[in-house]
Amino acid sequence: MDFLPVIRRRLTRAGFVIDHIQYFSNALRSRITRREKLGQFVIRRDPRDPSKVWVLDPDSGSGYVEAPYRSVLDLSGSWRVRPVRAWRCRTEPIASIPFSCIGFQS
Repeated sequence: MDFLPVIRRRLTRAGFVIDHIQYFSNALRSRITRREKLGQFVIRRDPRDPSKVWVLDPDSGSGYVEAPYRSVLDLSGSWRVRPVRAWRCRTEPIASIPFSCIGFQS
């Protein structure tokens, strides 16, 4: 777990959004009401398996909470989305390219 890449995100009502994929766990429900006070969470994700992330519990500071995909519609995974997005950026006219190809989060 210590060698996985670290991502920092704020908690929203829907959970965490990373690369246009929503992650949520019922263990995070108690923290949603006080999310403004908590700041950013430390999240670790295995790049080979985007189906779940591990969120560092801010209360204990040492335990991780597993958060899977929020919905079945997110099963495409970021590893499948990135090549398609890169291909669209190369082949479509500049006026129709979405901001996500340029590096902006939509």
